[in-house]
Amino acid sequence: MKKALSTFLALCMLLSLLPSAALAAEDRGLTQTEAEAAVAALNAKAGSDFYYELVDNYADSEIEYRTEVRWWMAEGGHTDQTLEEEVQAMYDAGFRGVELCQLNESSLDAGVYGYGSEQWNHDFHVVLNKALDLGMTVGITSGTNWNTTNVPGLDPDDQAAMQGVFATSELVESGASISGPAPREVLVPGSFGAPDTMQPVRDVNTFIGAYAFKVIGPDTQMALGEEVEMTRLDSASCINLTDKVTVDGEGKECLDWTAPDDGDYYVFFYWQQGTAQQSSPAVEPSYCVNYFDIRGFEAFQEYFSANVLNDPELNEKIKNGDVQLFMDSLEISRGNCVTYWTEDFADEFMARKGYDIRPYLFMNIGLPAESELARWSPLPAEFGTFCVETDDLGTKIFNDLRDVQTQLYMENLLEPMEEWLDEYNISLRAQISYGRYFEISEPTMAVDYPEAENLNQRNQVDIYRLWTGGAKLENKILSSETGALGGMGYSYDHQLHLQEAYALYAAGFSRINWHVWTSSWSPESITQSWPGFQSLPFGPGFNPNFNVLGTREPEYATYWEFNQHLGRIQQLLREGVSRTDVGMLYQKYDQHIAAQCLEEDDMWMQRHDYMLFPSTELQENGYTYDYFSPAFLEDDAVSYNAETGTLEQAGYKALVLWQNWLTVEGAQDVLDLAKQGMKIVVVDGAAVETPYDDGREDELAQIMTQLKSLKNVAVAASADDVMEALESLGVEPYAGFAEENLQLLTQVRQDGDDMYMYVYNYCDGSLHDGDDPDHGTNAKVDVVMDGTFLPYQIDAWTGEVTQLAQYRYEDGKTIVTVDLDYGNVALYAFEAVDSEDVHVVSADQSDALFTSTDGSVILRATESGTYTATLNDGTAYTNTLAVAAPYDITGWDLTVEAWSASDEKLTRTDTYTDSKGNTSVEYTYDTVKTETTVHLDKMTTWDKIPEIGQGASGTGHYTAKFNWDGQADGAYLDFGSLVNSMKVYINGKQTADLNMNQPVLDITEYLVPGVNTIEIDYYSNLANELLETGVLTEGATSWAGYDIAYRSYGPAQAVIIPYAQVDISEEVSLYFTDVGKDSPYVDAVATLTQNGVIKGVGQTQFRPDAAITVAELATFLGRMAGVTVDNSTSVDGLIADGWSAGYVAWAREQGFVADGQMQYAALSAEQVNAALSAFCTARGVEAVTAKSASRGDVVVALGAL
Repeated sequence: MKKALSTFLALCMLLSLLPSAALAAEDRGLTQTEAEAAVAALNAKAGSDFYYELVDNYADSEIEYRTEVRWWMAEGGHTDQTLEEEVQAMYDAGFRGVELCQLNESSLDAGVYGYGSEQWNHDFHVVLNKALDLGMTVGITSGTNWNTTNVPGLDPDDQAAMQGVFATSELVESGASISGPAPREVLVPGSFGAPDTMQPVRDVNTFIGAYAFKVIGPDTQMALGEEVEMTRLDSASCINLTDKVTVDGEGKECLDWTAPDDGDYYVFFYWQQGTAQQSSPAVEPSYCVNYFDIRGFEAFQEYFSANVLNDPELNEKIKNGDVQLFMDSLEISRGNCVTYWTEDFADEFMARKGYDIRPYLFMNIGLPAESELARWSPLPAEFGTFCVETDDLGTKIFNDLRDVQTQLYMENLLEPMEEWLDEYNISLRAQISYGRYFEISEPTMAVDYPEAENLNQRNQVDIYRLWTGGAKLENKILSSETGALGGMGYSYDHQLHLQEAYALYAAGFSRINWHVWTSSWSPESITQSWPGFQSLPFGPGFNPNFNVLGTREPEYATYWEFNQHLGRIQQLLREGVSRTDVGMLYQKYDQHIAAQCLEEDDMWMQRHDYMLFPSTELQENGYTYDYFSPAFLEDDAVSYNAETGTLEQAGYKALVLWQNWLTVEGAQDVLDLAKQGMKIVVVDGAAVETPYDDGREDELAQIMTQLKSLKNVAVAASADDVMEALESLGVEPYAGFAEENLQLLTQVRQDGDDMYMYVYNYCDGSLHDGDDPDHGTNAKVDVVMDGTFLPYQIDAWTGEVTQLAQYRYEDGKTIVTVDLDYGNVALYAFEAVDSEDVHVVSADQSDALFTSTDGSVILRATESGTYTATLNDGTAYTNTLAVAAPYDITGWDLTVEAWSASDEKLTRTDTYTDSKGNTSVEYTYDTVKTETTVHLDKMTTWDKIPEIGQGASGTGHYTAKFNWDGQADGAYLDFGSLVNSMKVYINGKQTADLNMNQPVLDITEYLVPGVNTIEIDYYSNLANELLETGVLTEGATSWAGYDIAYRSYGPAQAVIIPYAQVDISEEVSLYFTDVGKDSPYVDAVATLTQNGVIKGVGQTQFRPDAAITVAELATFLGRMAGVTVDNSTSVDGLIADGWSAGYVAWAREQGFVADGQMQYAALSAEQVNAALSAFCTARGVEAVTAKSASRGDVVVALGAL
């Protein structure tokens, strides 16, 4: 508890002065008037404009920054009432938007409720209208279900439908002959235990060609950890037999041919045919469009225009709203084909690569299923049944093929889709590349919003970096489908969801789309049980497949706080542009991902192991980096900034070449950047060949020789030497670590000259091996920011902004101490400054807290002792504090409302009927809510209370009274550990939002001397109830830490931790650099200070030329009028900042400032003088006028009163 509280206190300091500090200033050589002026100038400031902006921006998370949710719907089978209720529930829970996904339900008639039906179209429009009316975002899947872009009624043999290459082979021994029809069937492996089957070429097909290759011999390769046999063929022996192929009377291709007598030959036959990939549900078969032929896009465009974007009134809403077309993970299928194709593919390939790809299509026979790419493998490219003479040549041919496919995918589907959707103001969001043989990062360039998913990246930051590079270079918001681990139905809690989000943010993602929301109401034909409908249901002996978000969960009541918290983080991660230290060039066409890693040892991030770049040294020293294809260097959005020496818009200070291959064009681009000044590190063995069969290695070598000769290019012997090479070039992190650290991950953003930083403590040490230090769960790290800044911390749970005052400057850098427990995050903002303010540089006890209340500098501590703080001028201040011991709140009354299944069936019938008389009827089961009341001597979790037990799920209402003697200066309330969350009320007032990871609250402002009351409303998930009733089965999942197990609901303790504090303001004296004895503002400032009008600042500069804000002017006027206000309570949307809220509300009531003027908005001279005139009139005195709206001129005008 002590360590958690110490971290919660997070050593910080706000420096500000009371008028009494004027005496100390006089002792240092200032006159009384000068001292008063200096103090008053500070107090008039009360914070910088940057501070006000932070307070305004982060007090509440605006809807545009919050997380979104995917809704799995029962086709078009929901009632309008359900549709509107669910959208409203999402909105009320704080979700920014909803992604619609209507799944296949076998018991529903797809002809009535499937994709393209009247019912489907109606439901879609109801949801779209409701969500847009609420200002939410809406994601529309690009077809039925989610897996492909598909069109009902599309002819699978048409060129607009997906096409592939059907391939067969025949072995011909040396000198032997073959005659007759070519083989037209292939053995297709069965899936999910089904037997293998022989499948023929489709009736509608186009013969591509026949080719023979001489057999070199058998060979083996390692594929996914297993040794696999293959046959090597001599690429130089190719014989084109296409012209020898004839067609018999049955339309079958025939070949009469005798093999040369120099060895055995394989003959390969290729046909183009439709893959016939079909998606359900739909009113008629809905086939996947051709992703590589423009006609595929055109078929989708035609269908979508006629059936979805067919309501002019709704289209206008769409244009004024925020709608995305969403393309889920690439789940296109080759069917029984070996690769994808178009009728002009051979010509396109020849034009782009300069050779004929058709002879080499045999290399695709027997390739591992594309689904195998979901299994992590660091090995080079796998091959199929056949390969050419060397792996290197085979890889180059594969890369050529997949490069052309990637280009056509972008040019013929993504890019025209994006351009067309822009006419409707619809954005294109897509999960790009992974799981298929495409280049892993390049399609980011062709979409508005790229997306990944933590299911396939396994919460691993290094693999997330495959997406972040391209997104940062183009400054695109990067999102992730999150929370979709199968088998975890009802077993996620808030804490587990938070850790998933935090890992994504640590790589640079800034948008979460939660998987998955489902209504508890089900169409009547679907069999369901309590607690309600779930798409992709589970069978006997299996846990519910995917987690369900929705109103069925007791925890729904805390979704708002959950979304507020994550919204603040996402907002920070969208400030300005990324400032990432290093760009890693990386081009890969068969990228394996980590979805199917089954062992705990495969948690690379927690084991401090690498996945891609073979070193973690950069990460452990604070360097951030991403991966991206060299093709991005050709993109118009990417440029070099010679002034900053960075590659924009990612802010890379250096590029690292570490892959063995690099395109000639990429090498030339890197050379051009280096000649402009870009710093480059080349790892030995990097960029020694091109990825393609283009014979351009000599060109590449010449470029690399030029590159390495430049002074701003360093060569590293290995990946572990890259950091040293970067340092030799003067490349240091934007936010580095003073010492190596194995716990923190950061992301940095820049807006103008100001910086923002996200920090995540990701490691508890549980997976360390013997070589890693035992660092515990807390991280206390000096973070070195590149530049001179005034630091602030933003509380991601409450939005409170605190100006830090414990930091130091060294060599033009700002060093702040981050003190963070495992699983927690911290947000920082850094205001660029030109001069150094007085601040604390060290303190002798880490449990001390320096903070500010009503303009006073106070030292706060939770333990008795002597505390010393040293300022940057070398002055040390020592104080001894006596602190009362912590104590438990006792005598709790707890009422648990346990949720369980009811036999009562509820039904509802839709008000909408389609043209054929079809309507929707739904049902669900009611929830029984059983109350149990117990008395607790001390707070403890439900599983330790016999009357409640471990099997209960639901809500808990706690009440107690406790005594506060008022002797201490304040107190924290520590709840220990917590599952999910709760809301706390003290003396009838709700406290700030609770940190769900570290539930400690400062309750000082809610306390009264004597007896206090406390109430707690706690909300669980349904896991324990479903385990108790056998719906869930205890056990581990395939991911470490994702267990189906009973949770300990409720707070573990309730301990009051008093703190003592002492005002040290009198001991601090400061000079003010911009208000001297000759300043025109000195006398007025001194007068207002003596009268108590100006107080409570925190910096050494008054900044008299800065524009005064509504908050400042209202506060000055209120103090001059002598009114009593409550600044700690939010009124009319004002921020309860402790110094201005009540005054602004009063000034609005008096008509001195307009209702529409924002609290921290800067005023114009006209607005200032209008306020002064109204104020003077109300007081019956002669009006005064300020020469301008500057702080100095307003103070002079007020001084005249």
